Amino acid sequence: MQSEGENREVVARAVDSVLKGTDQQRERDVARKRGGLKIDRATLDEVGKELGVTRERVRQIEKSVFVRLKLYAESGKAEALAAAEKVILRELTQTRIMRVETLAGKMFGAKCSRKDVSALVLLARVSGKLTLIDNNDKYFASIAIAEFGTAREWTARIDAAVSAIAKHGKPLTLVDLDKKLDYQHPDHLAAVLSSSRQVAEFNGVWGLAKWPEVNPRNIRDKIFAVLSKLKEPTHFSTIAEQINSDNFGKKPATPQAIHNELIRDSRFVLVGRGIYALADWGFSKGTVADVIKQVLTRAGGRMHRDEILEEVLRVRQVKTTTVTLALQNRNDFVKLDKNTYGLAKK
Repeated sequence: MQSEGENREVVARAVDSVLKGTDQQRERDVARKRGGLKIDRATLDEVGKELGVTRERVRQIEKSVFVRLKLYAESGKAEALAAAEKVILRELTQTRIMRVETLAGKMFGAKCSRKDVSALVLLARVSGKLTLIDNNDKYFASIAIAEFGTAREWTARIDAAVSAIAKHGKPLTLVDLDKKLDYQHPDHLAAVLSSSRQVAEFNGVWGLAKWPEVNPRNIRDKIFAVLSKLKEPTHFSTIAEQINSDNFGKKPATPQAIHNELIRDSRFVLVGRGIYALADWGFSKGTVADVIKQVLTRAGGRMHRDEILEEVLRVRQVKTTTVTLALQNRNDFVKLDKNTYGLAKK
């Protein structure tokens, strides 16, 4: 296993070796300045001004030089490229595809620079053993093993995974998603998903990036994400603790702030003393008396006290005495016979 410094040297030698595919300094300059990530590349205008040519001429040079360099690399003349390909392919073996920043971090460590990242992108553009997925609105710049597909085939896999999540309609685990797509290994699927800008992952579940369960953007979304994760009614103080332990942000969440947001958002329902649940779980807002009314209405207006207790306690974490006391309100309920209640007539 090579060190991070050795990896950097191998990649640098490979870049120099590849650029020998053209003997024109202008083309080499364009390849270096335009070969990396879109966010790091000099603009056509910037390169044009520096070289004293028009932006259209820069575009023409860029297009032709990368065709020439790719042919040169694939001919085997760029001798130092093989060593870099070996290192890169070794890192890609388990997942087959990886975001460029992630790959660079593995190869170059914490001191990885934007220059290191751009060098990998340049090599992926010309290597016959690597496939480059360009950085754009849908995909993160990623490098894949060419043996397993072209850029079009890889992006089709990414799109299929995103579509499966969207069709499911709610976040799901990698294992459950893998059952729908049947990948050879879940690690392959995770890497494919990580190359998409349209999805996000939180606590082991994947969903569309616009879903708050996996990509919370504000305090209410964070509460929603935590309750979705816990899958049971939870006290507001515990929700605050969970938000802080999940490292959602630098500013800690206070129990009072969480309680205030829980009260204001219709997605959350008070089901006990300080205990909240998601409305999506079938809970509805209202007092215990309101819940009893709903229960009696569904039952046709008549139920035994024990049945009422059972139904109410399904959706409210309160004491049985609270339900019993609510039943004593003659304005809302009437005792029909021993331990049987109905709705009071208005």
